[in-house]
Amino acid sequence: MPLPIGARDPDNGMFQAGCPPVMRRRVDLKRFIVEIHKRSIWHVVGVYLFAGWGAVEVIGSLTETAGLPAWFPAAALATLVLFFPVVLATALVRESTAESASGHNDDGSDDASDLTEAAGSPQVMLEWRQALLAGSSGMVLIALVGVWLVAGRDDGPVMESAPTAGSGGSEVVSSDGPSGSLSLTTTPTGVSVRLTALEGADSGGLEAPAVLATTPIERLDLAAGQYVVELTADGVNAISLVVEVFAGETAERSAHLTPTNTFTSGMVRVESGVLVEDSLGLRVPAFLIDQTEVSNEEFSRFVADGGYENPTYWRETLSLLTGEVAGREASSQLVDRTNLPGPRTWSGSIYAQGTGSLPVSSITWYEADAYCRWAGKRLPSFREWWRAALDDAEDQYPWGSRADSLALHANFSSREAWSVGSSAAGASRFGVLDLAGNVREWVDVEGSDDVSAMSVGGSWQDPIYTFDSGWRESLPLGLASENTGFRCVRTIE
Repeated sequence: MPLPIGARDPDNGMFQAGCPPVMRRRVDLKRFIVEIHKRSIWHVVGVYLFAGWGAVEVIGSLTETAGLPAWFPAAALATLVLFFPVVLATALVRESTAESASGHNDDGSDDASDLTEAAGSPQVMLEWRQALLAGSSGMVLIALVGVWLVAGRDDGPVMESAPTAGSGGSEVVSSDGPSGSLSLTTTPTGVSVRLTALEGADSGGLEAPAVLATTPIERLDLAAGQYVVELTADGVNAISLVVEVFAGETAERSAHLTPTNTFTSGMVRVESGVLVEDSLGLRVPAFLIDQTEVSNEEFSRFVADGGYENPTYWRETLSLLTGEVAGREASSQLVDRTNLPGPRTWSGSIYAQGTGSLPVSSITWYEADAYCRWAGKRLPSFREWWRAALDDAEDQYPWGSRADSLALHANFSSREAWSVGSSAAGASRFGVLDLAGNVREWVDVEGSDDVSAMSVGGSWQDPIYTFDSGWRESLPLGLASENTGFRCVRTIE
């Protein structure tokens, strides 16, 4: 006659095939735990570590050959580490529990009824619960330690990617070859930093961004070389700096980012200081300066707003090349090719198509001065302009003293001007762009009665040696040249 479900056949000692799956799993689990407990704890640990090492090796091989995700080996290793406390706790279940669960008869046969009975006893369940609780607690502890270690690494700079020497430029972080470090502070703090290594002279360009971090940065190890440092944060004007890291040295830089509003948009702060080559040692107060030269598009807003017709933006008398005229006649004297107000190369009071981003040129000093007044700003003084370009360093150029890869840094001895802000590699220590080359820039007159003013920085038509604070070339205020433009400054109240 058929045996009841879950009963043992007296002929073979086996459970009836119809035994409920839950009971079979419980019995198998108990026997498995008993087998673990029969071994010493060191035996269990050794077997687990050996088996785990083998599993990691197999998974690593499969990741390379079978196209498994790159994170798969790390996930498998983390699982093995987290599960280890459970195995360890199970091996430490008390001997009395193991014997109760083993179900051995005196004749050496397995007594299934005793096993089932032991599995359901409160004493046995209490022991399993203690083991699982200890193992689970160990898993949680390991997980918390891992999270703490990972979170601790977020305080320092985070590597996004690292170009190699074979890509044509210097490595960003290198254990081989000369290296130095960078320390950077900003106001405000918490500014996002992106470092890009400048390529060599043969390539003439920028490598892909290599390092992401946030300020303050203290001694970030970098391969020796030049870097463009981009600084961005909500509520402030983004700027770029050029930093050169020398082998065995720490480049220390600081930056004061300007809050973004209607009056300061597109401007950067120049801190108070002196010029190294200024024999008088006069201190230049802090001020704001346009990050780029004024473009055709920006100047067109002044024209469209009736800037040429509004006498409040103009001097009372204009000393033009054709003679002196009243400032209120600027709109009829300073005209474009169609005899409408505007720069000499424009037509219909508008710039040529496709030139909106180029620096405005072919304008007199008076037009540059009137635009700055219209914008609520003014032309920079000679000292302010050179302070923005060279700070108080002894560098020869805004980006440093290196003249290799010149086309990457500045626009000299070429065929035409380039768009304003085209190359962050030419940034000064304050983040001002296009100071060297592109177009010469008008600076303010030194006296109210002056009829000439200096244009500084050199242009796309000039050789690089024209970028020199000792190169003082005064031009008539009424001269309009295709290689001369301007930018504005604002006094910090």
